Amino acid sequence: KTTFLKIATLSFFVCLIFCIRYQTFSDHSSEVSQKAAGFNVFCWGSNWVRKVASYKMRCVDFKTWADQCAPRVEVYLKNTSAVQYDATLLVKSVFPYQELMGTVYVDIVDAYFISANRIPHHYHVITQNQQQALLFNKTHTTHIIGHSYTNCDKCSVKPEGGGFSQERQFTALSLCNLCAPNLTEMGEDSICLELIDESRSKNFFEEAMLRKKCSCGEMTPKHNLSCHSHISSNYGNLKSPGEISLAYHEVFKSYDALVVFSKRKDKQKLQYGSFQRVLNQMRSGVPVLVEKYGYVHSSLIDHFNYTCSFTMEEQNTSTWSLREALLNLKQNDYIWKSCRKEGLMISQKFSPSWYGRTMLRSMGYQGHFLC
Repeated sequence: KTTFLKIATLSFFVCLIFCIRYQTFSDHSSEVSQKAAGFNVFCWGSNWVRKVASYKMRCVDFKTWADQCAPRVEVYLKNTSAVQYDATLLVKSVFPYQELMGTVYVDIVDAYFISANRIPHHYHVITQNQQQALLFNKTHTTHIIGHSYTNCDKCSVKPEGGGFSQERQFTALSLCNLCAPNLTEMGEDSICLELIDESRSKNFFEEAMLRKKCSCGEMTPKHNLSCHSHISSNYGNLKSPGEISLAYHEVFKSYDALVVFSKRKDKQKLQYGSFQRVLNQMRSGVPVLVEKYGYVHSSLIDHFNYTCSFTMEEQNTSTWSLREALLNLKQNDYIWKSCRKEGLMISQKFSPSWYGRTMLRSMGYQGHFLC
């Protein structure tokens, strides 16, 4: 009798947990009519996933693009019993198969805790790069679809410019989400490298205007206090993603160069992450110096034969040091323009339109696109 009660109690709680998850998945949404002969996609993330930027990019921006550019496609952000889905995209989440889900795709992004044995074998897996795909290739059908740059309709490209005089100060910006290795002093009065710790700042844009620095050890060059780049607008208290993207973009354009360090302290992102940070800065039209360290950055640099990379490793003599890279950008107008041109070309290959088209083709959509 005691054993029976234990089994009954356990069964009750298992059923209760499943019902709660099902209710979350269903979202109590109202019925939405199905497009005639259309292609229906349901894009879902758990409650915590919906609060992060990757859900906005992989679902919300995806839907915005599809509404404009794929007339026969309907992307649903809430589940409805009125629709038979052709595909379901689970962003950083795994959920048991349900009727009407169609073909299911688990979009790993940076949810590295999701291993192959947690995903049903008939689900497809979407990864950020080839190295991450190797973790799932033996057990699942995989698709490599990295991040695009952040959508920003009002963003404009910085004019070509260049031709810096030796008398004018040359300013470069690096956003160090994770602290970069210690930097030696630049040793040049006319070069200033500013570092802003984006993750530790309560208001990134106010900090950008006040020019506070990372507290990451001796990272700041000797002449940093003479830097005076001006940002015309006050970007504090921004809410909408479009406004935030535009504000970042304007901050980038106020500099002569941008520097992107590898996230050395995050070994998984070094190996399995995306290069979205690089793309967002390249599309501003400002030359971007990319640290060649880790698989993600190195694969981008090697694949596109990107000129403007640097290394912090002293034994590597074939790649510029950071100091050499900054000096070359300041002193050589041809290098500055080449870095700018190469960056814009690379970023355009990973536009929101590229992401939308690639995602839909991976899901089996054979229709046409308007953009």
